[in-house]
Amino acid sequence: MISPTGTGGFKSATDRWRGLTRVLVSKARKSIKRGSALAAAAGWGLGAVMAGAAEEPEIVSRSGWDALEARPYADQVPERFTIHHSAVQLDPDADYAGHLRNIQVWGMGAARNWSDIPYHFILDPEGVVYEGRHPGTKGESNTDYEIEAHLQINLMGDFNEHPVPEKQFEALVAFLAWCSGEFEIAPETIRAHRDFAPTACPGEHLYEYVKSGVLREAVEASIAKEN
Repeated sequence: MISPTGTGGFKSATDRWRGLTRVLVSKARKSIKRGSALAAAAGWGLGAVMAGAAEEPEIVSRSGWDALEARPYADQVPERFTIHHSAVQLDPDADYAGHLRNIQVWGMGAARNWSDIPYHFILDPEGVVYEGRHPGTKGESNTDYEIEAHLQINLMGDFNEHPVPEKQFEALVAFLAWCSGEFEIAPETIRAHRDFAPTACPGEHLYEYVKSGVLREAVEASIAKEN
C-alpha cells in the first residue's frame, strides 16, 4: 500500500512515487512540450495534444447510484482540477452508492438547498469512479471561494485520520490523466480544496500528494505511458 504514514512519514511515500515516476515524468514533459508546440502551429488546443492520452475509465452513471434529478444549475467550462475528500471513513463493506445518495439528499435538503451533489466525480476506496453533477455545471461548497471553472473530484474517506488506499490513489491518477484530454485541463492545475478556502479538506494524507507535486507528476507519467 502506498501510505504517507509509518517510518519516515510523508517523505517516504512521496519519495517512493518520485522514484517510480521520475523517468516517465521527464518524458511526459518533453512530449507535452513538443506536442504543444506542434499543436499551437496547427491551431489545436490542449485536448488535441492529450487526445487518447489515457483510456476512458468505467464510470458508474447517476442511475447506477440512484441519483435524484438535478435542479436548475449554473453553467461553467471546467479549467482546473480541485481535489476533495468526504471526511467520512467508510467500512470496506459499506454501501458506497448509498453514501453518495446521502450526500446528495443532504446537499439538496433545506440545510443547503444545492442543485445537486456538489462534486462532478467521486472515487470510492476501491477506485471505482461515480458520475456526480455534470462537468458543465458549476459546483457548490460549504466554504466561500470562487468555485466556477473547477472540476470537483471527491475521494471517499477521511484523510485527516487515515492514509489514502493504493487502489484509490492509482485510480485517481488514471482518472485525472483521462480527464486532462477529455476536458482539456492541464495536470499543472491540480490543486486541493484547502488551496482556495480555509478548510482541512482533503485531509493531510491526501493533501501531501497534491502539495508535493507527486499527484501531478504521476498524472504526467500516466499520460506519457499512453503516448
